[in-house]
Amino acid sequence: MKVLLVVSSSTLAGTERHVIELGAGLRAAGVEAEVVCEGRGDGLDETLERRGIPVHRLDLTGKGAARSVVGLGRLALRFDVVHTHLTHATAVAVAAKAISGRPLVETRHFLTLAYQRRGTAGRLVGHAQRRLLDRNLDLTLAPSAAVARIVAGASVVVPHGIPLRPAPARSPEGPWGPKFLIAGRLENDHRRQAVILALDGFAAAGLPGATLTVVGDGSARREFEAHAVRLGLGNSVTFTGWADDVTPCLAEADIFVASAVEAFGLATIEAMAAALPIVAVDDGAVVELVEDGRTGLLAAPDAASFAAAMTALAGDRQRAESFGAAGRRRAEAEFTVERMIERTIAAYRSLTDRSGRGPKVLRVYHSGVVTAWRERDRELRRHGTDVTLVAPRVWDEGASRVALEAGEDGFVTPSRTFGRHPAVFVYNPLPLVRHMRRHRFDVIDAHEEPYSLAAAEIRLIAKAFQPGARFTLYSAQNLAKRYPWPFRAIEAANLSAADGIYVCNSEASEVWRDKGFAGEIRYLALGVDIDRFAPRPGGAGDGPLTVGYAGRLTVEKGVDTLIRAMAGVAGAELLVAGDGPERHALEVLAAQSGVRASFLGSIPFPDLPDFYRRLDALVIPSRPAPGWLEQFCRVAVEGMASGVPVVASTSGALPEVVGDCGLLFPPDDVGALSNALRLLAADGEERRRLAKLGRERSLQFTWTAVSAAHRALYETVLCNSTS
Repeated sequence: MKVLLVVSSSTLAGTERHVIELGAGLRAAGVEAEVVCEGRGDGLDETLERRGIPVHRLDLTGKGAARSVVGLGRLALRFDVVHTHLTHATAVAVAAKAISGRPLVETRHFLTLAYQRRGTAGRLVGHAQRRLLDRNLDLTLAPSAAVARIVAGASVVVPHGIPLRPAPARSPEGPWGPKFLIAGRLENDHRRQAVILALDGFAAAGLPGATLTVVGDGSARREFEAHAVRLGLGNSVTFTGWADDVTPCLAEADIFVASAVEAFGLATIEAMAAALPIVAVDDGAVVELVEDGRTGLLAAPDAASFAAAMTALAGDRQRAESFGAAGRRRAEAEFTVERMIERTIAAYRSLTDRSGRGPKVLRVYHSGVVTAWRERDRELRRHGTDVTLVAPRVWDEGASRVALEAGEDGFVTPSRTFGRHPAVFVYNPLPLVRHMRRHRFDVIDAHEEPYSLAAAEIRLIAKAFQPGARFTLYSAQNLAKRYPWPFRAIEAANLSAADGIYVCNSEASEVWRDKGFAGEIRYLALGVDIDRFAPRPGGAGDGPLTVGYAGRLTVEKGVDTLIRAMAGVAGAELLVAGDGPERHALEVLAAQSGVRASFLGSIPFPDLPDFYRRLDALVIPSRPAPGWLEQFCRVAVEGMASGVPVVASTSGALPEVVGDCGLLFPPDDVGALSNALRLLAADGEERRRLAKLGRERSLQFTWTAVSAAHRALYETVLCNSTS
């Protein structure tokens, strides 16, 4: 998983420290986290880089914020989730979402928003702005239930976490002043009353020997120092200024004062982890952190109540130390970085649905319109590859128009196509863009030929919306063709971008190597459902020979050779399943040759197993044609799986598919084909032998085997990309 953290700040206050720990913790957990921040040299960017967290610097709050929208949108395309911190960062990320489409998460760090401190008009405008942002968030991570209650949209409580250090060693015999500590920004905002409350309460308590240390800085520091002087606190109050690390201050303190009404209270958790008892205001999120009477004391937001709580702890050291020990245990159990990271990743997973899954792949495949041929994708998903498939709404398969029926395949998205030739068509780009904007894919798999317009379209959309994804192509082309412009240029560009090609015959591998492709090439057969295509009960018989052909009726398929050969096989019957421009001529030829032939037309795919079970031999008489050789022939595999002896020409990939499990003859050799058929007609034992061998060979072409090889290809190209 890759996560982009965006924070519209550059200083090192509580929110920024949270982002640092979040980024480091995510990376330690195996999440590729990077951070976008202001980068003004105020400490945040340098600290992130020292922690090994990649940093991107963008202007998110100044005049360059509008320009940063495009930069952030382009950058976000490389990530699964964008996670913002502070309102300016969220506003820029919401605008950038129009480019990236990535899930957008915000951590809401404040209870009091800026618009609540404006006049009536300002509050109305600010409220509308905040609701607009909320509508474009996919999830808000609220550090407390107090924050979750003010979130309009979906939210989940994810408390902040801190790195636990050993609790400071304090001697029970050491001096007990006690030393009080308050830490935070000293600004004239919602914290103003908190600092005043702490100072007033400390003054009202009037504890002899007690001190109060104020850690922090800001525009209101001088005001607070003057207020301490007016209260007559003199040397008992110390303003230290800003501290990048409050750990030494906590080690020197005895009691921590949390007087601010906050969304969480990171400093309070750090104090609990340092085994300090807490005096806290009974409001905001601190009541979820401090257990009254167990880890600290809660007080009403007035000086008298705070004075009473301070006095109670100052006067009972043993009780104060027991509160500190209980607070340490609570911090260890609930508020570690590890617990925060665990909860945060779970929130990310709820949006990306990647938990426990393998590579996330977008496959685009025009033959995916056929329900049975999506079994490869189902198998990939069953074995951990998160496949999303885009397929045409309607496509020509087997000389007939096939409409997509998704059925239970919720992972398939239909798309209109423009054009009908496999090399000269494109998809409606909108479904592709929607998927690529919404998700970060590891692999974009264009199951289209390298020279096709569709492959070029997919590549260009992926370049725009999935710049970090691997790109794979499919090819069956087993002839070294030099294409005219623009297909030659398309082929070159697609090959240059591809990380891998999978082919369905060995000649195609040689073609692409000869054309200079240096990436990964894998042989991936076309698959068959060996349970659906199963032998008929009783196996091959001894009666008159029933010969079959299935496929397109075109010149290059050589069905005329089969009809002429059938004329020399006494008593045999020919069943022809398929359609095409040569059908009428073939019917005439069969009648003239005295061949008993039935032309069945195109048979729906679900009915093909029954067709094969009627046969004693399946013939594939393909002949080489200008610009074409048989590239695989799925029919041969279906026939072998069905326990039918296969008789095939030696055209193209047929010898590679059939092997020694069938009978082969030279293309257009009527005599050789006739002899093979007469052998099967006369020798039932030979039929049974070839049927058995073919069935055994078909096990190499199961969808399980094909998907395993396909998954290995994905793993290889992903591994190569990181090596």
